[in-house]
Amino acid sequence: MAKFAPKTILFHTFLLLLTTLPQSRAALDPHYYDQTCPQAEKIIFQTVYNASIHDPKVPARILRMFFHDCFIRGCDASLLLD
Repeated sequence: MAKFAPKTILFHTFLLLLTTLPQSRAALDPHYYDQTCPQAEKIIFQTVYNASIHDPKVPARILRMFFHDCFIRGCDASLLLD
């Protein structure tokens, strides 16, 4: 099996990133569901509203969940606690 020098691996990794990153593009669209599910915002609003009637802390908890780093990585078990 051939051995590669660390400089060669680093060079090829850099070259790969250099060629693929400009082609990748991600953008958030506030009107993403307008065509596929026009009622999405209404459904979400109504669900959060109904939940906040029973517990007024629900909107703050949902907001915290979306901006908490570990929500994406799934490293915070306190999200599962009430």
